[in-house]
Amino acid sequence: MAQQIRTPVLFIGHGSPMNIIEKNKWTESWRALGEKIGKVDGIVMLSAHWYTDGTFVTEEPAPKMIYDMYGFPAEIYEYIYPAINAAPIRDLTLESLDKMGKLNHDWGYDHGNYGVLSHLFPDANIPVLQVSINRNESSQYHYEIGQKLKRLRDKNILIVASGNIVHNLRRIMQPQVIPWAKNFDHDVAKLTKARDIAGLLALETTHPDFKLAAPTPDHFYPFLSAIGATDESDELIIMNQDVALETLTMTSYIWGINI
Repeated sequence: MAQQIRTPVLFIGHGSPMNIIEKNKWTESWRALGEKIGKVDGIVMLSAHWYTDGTFVTEEPAPKMIYDMYGFPAEIYEYIYPAINAAPIRDLTLESLDKMGKLNHDWGYDHGNYGVLSHLFPDANIPVLQVSINRNESSQYHYEIGQKLKRLRDKNILIVASGNIVHNLRRIMQPQVIPWAKNFDHDVAKLTKARDIAGLLALETTHPDFKLAAPTPDHFYPFLSAIGATDESDELIIMNQDVALETLTMTSYIWGINI
């Protein structure tokens, strides 16, 4: 495909770790999306599963696999995504974050990362690093992280955020009397289509279902970083607006590409 002026931005609703090994409508859509994007020089991943005290960037050149899930088939724990972490892209990311980010050698690739990239870019031949989600900050901060990273799009580096708009494991697979999961997901989509940034940033404190949708905001904050890396000129596509296991919404957002 012809080189785009700048790379798109993705927020992928990653759902269950079973998506690592299953072939379903969601994983098939990720694979098709990766084919549409084509070749990029690097991937900066903001995964909900690196939820920690600070904003960090992967330091290790060959990040370890982190199997941060329990009770799944052995095949999942044997999966390896062997992408490297290239120093030039790491340095560009740190430079973009300015004083907001620091190097960290403790983390590697978690399933919010490889669960998606295994389908988007199954050859694992593109350098990948992660930027952590800071548990000590709120919505505005994570939006600003995205704004900082936006400049990487002009360097042919793809920004991928991975989480879930609705992610409530406490109520997983429990039929919901009130359709709060769909309601919250719908409200986020409505605000996103309108590019109502103030409205999205206020959800954490104003939406009556926010604490149900995000008992901890680790899976929601990556979405805010993703939209922070976009602007009004980016065409928006919403896909996979589904609910899995009653309390996980698979809704994904793609900015800056026609699919």
